[in-house]
Amino acid sequence: MPPVAVAGTLNDLLSDAWDRTVERMEIPAGKRDGMRVETVRGVPYNAMCDDARRLIRLNLDPTLTLFGLRHPAVHEGYPGHSVQFRRREAEYAAGRVPADALLSVVNTASSSVFEGIADAGLDPIGWQTEPDDRVGALLARYRSGIGTRAAWRLHAEGWPPQRVRDGLLQDALVGGEGWVDTRMRFVSADDRAALIWSYWWGEPSVAAVWRRIRETPDRWPASVAAYAYDRMHSPASIALFPG
Repeated sequence: MPPVAVAGTLNDLLSDAWDRTVERMEIPAGKRDGMRVETVRGVPYNAMCDDARRLIRLNLDPTLTLFGLRHPAVHEGYPGHSVQFRRREAEYAAGRVPADALLSVVNTASSSVFEGIADAGLDPIGWQTEPDDRVGALLARYRSGIGTRAAWRLHAEGWPPQRVRDGLLQDALVGGEGWVDTRMRFVSADDRAALIWSYWWGEPSVAAVWRRIRETPDRWPASVAAYAYDRMHSPASIALFPG
């Protein structure tokens, strides 16, 4: 997709994702929550939800497809991080959850579920019905795996960075050198290197919960969002969801 078309396409996808999300759960905010898209380059992430500034920062370095934009629409926006922040803030203000619900603590057990709720959002809003969508989801899972392996090779096995990069480039399938360079910046950053494990463990942990409510015809029971979104979780505790 041409870079000039990226921001507008992502804004349209965010609008659709919002509509699909509010059909299933309550979001304590107005439509699209004031989020704006800002495109960036040379950063150590594919996309980032800057909640304080109400921005979704999207990296233009990787090759982007329609699915490649659907993923950040749900991950950073709806029903992902933006919804997580809005629900937790509202529930804390109402006195229904403790203060730790406001935390997003990097490189802890809670990181896996926090990132997993964002990564697993395609299925519950109905964006995994076409073959291209399912292939895209599998590719996202695959690249999460090879990114995690790259971090292990770099930090645990002591591979030289160029050798790690060469392995990523050989196995990446899609995304191009821009995606590989972004992953290398991610796994090389002291404050992010261990976080990549959270994506690998998080998505299947939360997807197992969503599968239990997949046949819910309309809105999810209030208990679903309350359990999954409104408290801190580890992969073990999210699995206790009483669905």
